Parts: sequence; C-alpha cells; structure tokens
Amino acid sequence: MRLRKKKIINPRLQLRLVAAFLCTAALAVPIEAIFLNHTFSQVVDRMPNDGIRLMAEMPRFMRTNLLLTFALLAPVTLGIGILATFRIAGPLYKLEQFLRSVRDGRQIEPCRIRKADELHEFCALLNEVTAPLRERAATERKPDVATMLDSVRPALPAAEPKSEVARPPS
Repeated sequence: MRLRKKKIINPRLQLRLVAAFLCTAALAVPIEAIFLNHTFSQVVDRMPNDGIRLMAEMPRFMRTNLLLTFALLAPVTLGIGILATFRIAGPLYKLEQFLRSVRDGRQIEPCRIRKADELHEFCALLNEVTAPLRERAATERKPDVATMLDSVRPALPAAEPKSEVARPPS
C-alpha cells in the first residue's frame, strides 16, 4: 500500500471542511461554559459558607479554563480534520484527473485509488462507465498485420527486379 506523503491535496476543499470542524470546536467551548456555570452555581448554592467568594472567582476561573480548552482543542481538531479529509480529497483529486484524461482521450487504464481511501464505489462506477471507451481504444490500437503493412509500404524503397547473377565458375 502506498502512503500519501502530501496531506493537503485539495487545499480549498480541505481547509473549508477543517474550518467547519474548528467552528464546531469554537461552539463547543461556550456550551461548555454554560454547563460549567450552571454546575458551579448549584455547588455554590449548597455551600454553607464562602459561596460568594467562589462566585467572585468564577469569571476568572471560567475564562482561563475555556481559553485553555480552545487552545488545546483547536490544533487537535485541525490535525484530525486534515487527516480525515485527505482520505476524501485525495480520491476526489485522483478522480478529477482521471476524468480529465478520459476527456482528453489519454486515459485507457481503469481508475484506481488506495485501499484506505474513500469513494471506492464511485471509482468502480467510473470504471463501468468508461469500460466501453477502453474496449474501443484497445480494438483501435490492434490493427491487423495487412493494414499495418499497407500503411508502411509507401515508405519502403522500391524493390529492384531480380536478375540472374552470374556465378563464378567453381
């Protein structure tokens, strides 16, 4: 199995998907803040003393923890996003190149993508659709011998008539 060295194959697509992942992570942080705030408020209500001191410290505590959470979550989400998207973006790029080759009349080999990549069904469907083109190209590339000779004959020098060559006496 070949490993892909380049992880960002289609930057526009991959970075848009990763940006969506990062936005999800950015939304998770304020939701976490709401839940933490609610939980701490319940704890403070049950405290017999120093509850007001804890409530006074809560904004600083929340801000620090939420910033640290996002600082950790953002790069992890970015890395996972790139790794997740290259299994889709790579095959899409390969399929795009395959279709361009078919369009230009250069593609005669079936479409192939790596085992670990996504979109195998799409590649198989492309192979089914382009099979008649490959068959036609294969028959056009195998002309019979007589046709090949007819196309080469004009370029050959004219044959001289055979004359009897006198043999030296033995």
